[in-house]
Amino acid sequence: ISDYDQAIKLNGNYALAYYNRGFAYYNKGDYDRAIADYGQAIKLKPDELNPYVERGLAYFHKSEFQAAADDFSYAIRLKPDNADAWYQRATANAALKKYPDAISDLNRAIALKRDFAEAYFNRGGVFYAQRAYGRAVTDFDQFIRIRPGSAEGFKGRGLALAFMGELDKAIGDLTRAIGLDRNDPEAFYGRALAHFGKNQFDLSIADFNEAIRLKPNYAEAFRYRGLVRDYQGMSAEALADYSQAVKIRPDYAGAFDNRGYEYLKRGQYDLALSDLNRAIQLDP
Repeated sequence: ISDYDQAIKLNGNYALAYYNRGFAYYNKGDYDRAIADYGQAIKLKPDELNPYVERGLAYFHKSEFQAAADDFSYAIRLKPDNADAWYQRATANAALKKYPDAISDLNRAIALKRDFAEAYFNRGGVFYAQRAYGRAVTDFDQFIRIRPGSAEGFKGRGLALAFMGELDKAIGDLTRAIGLDRNDPEAFYGRALAHFGKNQFDLSIADFNEAIRLKPNYAEAFRYRGLVRDYQGMSAEALADYSQAVKIRPDYAGAFDNRGYEYLKRGQYDLALSDLNRAIQLDP
């Protein structure tokens, strides 16, 4: 960075020095300074593609998704055949929950770059978010074809298959994902749900335990482990899990709902009403 400082001091119109210093700041995680330097590079050379893309990435890391999308849009206007720019705008649109726009951008990215593994994976993720699980599976198939050694593809396909009711296939994929990466709590969580769906309660509890060990603040895992314990007749343990879920996520309507019904079964009506009212407030 000090070398770029000196270069800029010697020539205040050196766009490449601003760009490179911005890139250095970006790699350090100093996104505000990166954005400022990319902005200066753009001011000096407004028709250069890379500063828009890199500034968009910096905005994305700051969760300023609309600003990121705007920069990626400008990059696309400069170079409409750049698959990466379409892909990056799709990630911003997905973060903004503009799912049809994200799908459209990913379609374009894949048309420009046929074996674009990340684009297939992200399009699968957008379909998954829209509950279009069959279409998600098709895209995860393509990702696995291109990247057969990636745990993420098997995890994504396994989760989609679980929601389609294809529980044995889901367990197979999630087991494969765990074999490739034993440190992913979501894979254990997904397999736990599939085991739960097959009434394999002990296997489900074991996977929820591992998911929580890997991610101690995993509210969803506490909630659903509570459900399994409820099915096993372990009321006190279920109640403890629901309570931990709402402690981690005070806006978790589903966990309040589950705990409310647990209190109701125990005859603790005031506590039940409090939790059930809270669940309705959070998710009318």
